[in-house]
Amino acid sequence: MRMKTILDSSFIISCINKKIDFLTELGELGLGEIVVPEEVLRELERVSKNKKAKIKDREAARLGLKLLARIRKIRLGKKYVDLGLLNYVRENEDYVATIDKKLKEKLRKIVIIRGERLGLSWILSLVRFKN
Repeated sequence: MRMKTILDSSFIISCINKKIDFLTELGELGLGEIVVPEEVLRELERVSKNKKAKIKDREAARLGLKLLARIRKIRLGKKYVDLGLLNYVRENEDYVATIDKKLKEKLRKIVIIRGERLGLSWILSLVRFKN
């Protein structure tokens, strides 16, 4: 099975707000196919329409939806995205691109934002899933 990098909504919005070309940079990191869960797209849709969200986040969510139109979609099958991501990567050993602190604590393979660039977390080979 081919390795994948799964995008989380927090990562997408943050990269767009920081003007990081995350699709190109992820491709250059060579972490396999970039995929986006349908559940993450629904989160982006909700943020894009949420009047209480910051304007820049609503605009970033709209742009994210456009940028991800041609990216392969996967289905997590869980109501809560974070739980779905955890279950999916435990079964498939893929990377997750996220800035969510609680989610990062539970993942083994993550892609993070370092300044204006993307990078791999130092915990890649040091930590297994926490129970």
